[in-house]
Amino acid sequence: MALAKGTREARAVRRRLSKEAIARAAVLATACLFVPNASAQGSEEAVEVAVVWIAAPEACPVDPVAVFAEVRRIFRGVPFRVAWREEPPESQSPGGEIRVIGLRNDPANHAHPPLGITLRGVSDTAWVLCSPVARAIGIPAGVRSPRLDVAVGRVVTHELVHVVFSSVPHALRGLMAPVVDAAVLTRPELELDGGVRHALRRRLEKAAARRQPTLLVARHE
Repeated sequence: MALAKGTREARAVRRRLSKEAIARAAVLATACLFVPNASAQGSEEAVEVAVVWIAAPEACPVDPVAVFAEVRRIFRGVPFRVAWREEPPESQSPGGEIRVIGLRNDPANHAHPPLGITLRGVSDTAWVLCSPVARAIGIPAGVRSPRLDVAVGRVVTHELVHVVFSSVPHALRGLMAPVVDAAVLTRPELELDGGVRHALRRRLEKAAARRQPTLLVARHE
């Protein structure tokens, strides 16, 4: 996930994205992380993923409760729930969870650092670069702000989609675009792009159907 340096760059990226990519089927990369959520509303069964937030306060000065409140708000139109907990930076996750690691800066020192990172083939870890996120919304790095909580929550959401639904493509615009601007990180009541939301729901429905036990009825001759 990168920050747009101008509308021209954003338009160029969008032009390179084929509309056909939005319709491609999403594949669950980490089905083992899913557990049914019995508290889902109505007859729709929700799926839950366990997330561990790992960040030193000085590296990523956010309120994790507020960050994950924003993550849950954005996913509210999808039967997908995030159960999260905090661990100190030196902790070792036991596995079966997704680690979201908050870093101060880009470890690769790119000239234009991304806001968040996922790696192809890595299905249990995402990184959020908190100083670039802060600068993207006009806040000095290292300063606490409720606006930063929201922006980091949106970057976490973007990267979770990549980790959990690895082949859901980028959208042409909005939170799941490859290049975003400050408005996407700060606009009140931002929602997932409709095409992305539809793809996630379809894939979750298929995963739920696969979990249903098969009832065998004996035939008496």
